[in-house]
Amino acid sequence: MKPGNAATGQNSVIQSSRKGFTLFELLVVVGVIAVLATMTLVTVVKAKRSARNAQCANNLRQVGLALGQFLTDNGEYPLALNSQFSTGAYTGHRTTWISALEHIITPRQGPGVWEPNQGVFNCPAAEKPSGYPESRWYSDFGYNSRGVGTYTNGPGFGLGGRYEGERGGGFSGPPVKESEVVAPAEMMVLGDGFTGWGKVIEDGVPALWRNPTAQEVAGSSNRSRQRHGDRANVYFADGHAASPTLKSMFEDTNDEALRRWHRDNQPHRERLVP
Repeated sequence: MKPGNAATGQNSVIQSSRKGFTLFELLVVVGVIAVLATMTLVTVVKAKRSARNAQCANNLRQVGLALGQFLTDNGEYPLALNSQFSTGAYTGHRTTWISALEHIITPRQGPGVWEPNQGVFNCPAAEKPSGYPESRWYSDFGYNSRGVGTYTNGPGFGLGGRYEGERGGGFSGPPVKESEVVAPAEMMVLGDGFTGWGKVIEDGVPALWRNPTAQEVAGSSNRSRQRHGDRANVYFADGHAASPTLKSMFEDTNDEALRRWHRDNQPHRERLVP
């Protein structure tokens, strides 16, 4: 065997050992990395969503605790809108239910102003969407001020006041006494700012309301369902929180679904007629 042959064979081995990945092997590696990246991204997204939802629920509880303090101090529920504040009526209620509770959380002089989506009144899972009408404010949380039905089909059985007129008159009193809530464990008080009727849900309103005049606003029904996975965060009069389905809140017509809207714990089925 010639000396040059041995060197040639050795070079061939070295060259062979230096071969890179084949195209197939590269595609496999890239595919594995893509799968791992997707799994990581999904996990991160889920973790962020879970954290936002947890913060929403915690903030709602804090608003509920402020409501409990208001009841302790006054023995009655705050007016949804105190249209007579300037006349000196029901001054402890401030101008709105939000300003009344905000004053408890952050005491200050004067009637207070409506500052939705700040501090504990903020739900991180409910950011005001782009394209939402600028002429409308956007409130993350709502108050069961009316119960089921419109302003015009008779007195409401919610908690925002007992005014029986039309929308223009507001809830000018008298306020609802704490003792008027027959079944506190079943009475919804606060929750996500949803007004709904059937499959239509209007978000961003300062009311938790089963209302036949609810409207679709810039994709609000789909957005509302995505907020907490077809559910809503709700705080009850006895101080516990739950997450009922949106279907049970705005579509179901059984007695159990209807009673929890009303302070007298009656279904008031007559109010299902717009």
